[in-house]
Amino acid sequence: MSNQKLITICIPTYNRSDRVTNLIKTLLSFELNNEIEILVIDDYSSDNTFESLSQFSDVPNVSVYRNQQNLSFARTKLKYFNLCKTEFLVEVADDDYLLKDGLLELLDLLPKLDVDFLSTRWIDPDGSFHPGRGSDKVQDISLTNLRGVSEHAVGCVYRASIIRHSEKYILKRLDRDCALAFFWPQNILLCMAMLNNLTFVSCPILLGGYSQEGSAPSNFMDSNGNKYFSLTSAFNKYLGLKEFYEDMLEQFPESSLFDELTILSNSHNLSLYNSIDDALHMSDIIMGTNSLKGSLRVGSMRNFLNPFKFLKYFFRFMKAKLNTLRYK
Repeated sequence: MSNQKLITICIPTYNRSDRVTNLIKTLLSFELNNEIEILVIDDYSSDNTFESLSQFSDVPNVSVYRNQQNLSFARTKLKYFNLCKTEFLVEVADDDYLLKDGLLELLDLLPKLDVDFLSTRWIDPDGSFHPGRGSDKVQDISLTNLRGVSEHAVGCVYRASIIRHSEKYILKRLDRDCALAFFWPQNILLCMAMLNNLTFVSCPILLGGYSQEGSAPSNFMDSNGNKYFSLTSAFNKYLGLKEFYEDMLEQFPESSLFDELTILSNSHNLSLYNSIDDALHMSDIIMGTNSLKGSLRVGSMRNFLNPFKFLKYFFRFMKAKLNTLRYK
């Protein structure tokens, strides 16, 4: 069903009553109710989240749904793509924020572009732009850069109909407990859309960022208790992406992007070490520790690309090796 409004703000939430209600109140304070829809899906929260959301039941442009069981992020994401009645949707985490000026710029720009996905700028907790997100001017996104501009997909803009190219495949992977589909369904959704010749663009619009209160503690984990940035999830994501690229090479042999996809697949196959490196790095940032990443990075090939890192870890490596000679 079509809607004269252009954009729906989609907010999945779970056990974050205060955060999600504050976010909705902020969006309503923008006084853009005639331009945007707000769609909230409570993923069967065990607290009073759904009850708190009932205060918006009389607001015409706010729709609130509650899953009848906990579907987790990926299936909830598929649900709001199908519930969306506007041409485009913007996904927002319940602990992030959007900027009114950014929304106004977006409402002005979208009708001028024929796009299926738009990567906007996003603010990290330290006030800097999130790496890879957005660009200094409106420009095309390559398949190689696709994961970089969408890995943190919050604040990105999707044409709602884009889901038709990947929904069945994502559900099939979810049924097989695929970590890639569970934690990063946008990797699958966007790659399959691009292989179907849809249009992907980045732009300079600053749409929002992480909340000034800081990100809420993550309640995002799979059925085995593995969290979003855990080492196990990183390893399983590596395996999932490896299989996904192989599937896409088999499914799209005639694609104009086939050669680029082949190179991307080969590069990914060599990236296991770096995937573990990144997982430990993110874990230390989140936990405020310095457990294993320093030791691991002593042997990382990435050091050769950065002379300062190379010297730092080379001396650490040599010191450790020389010290072992004392006991030979």
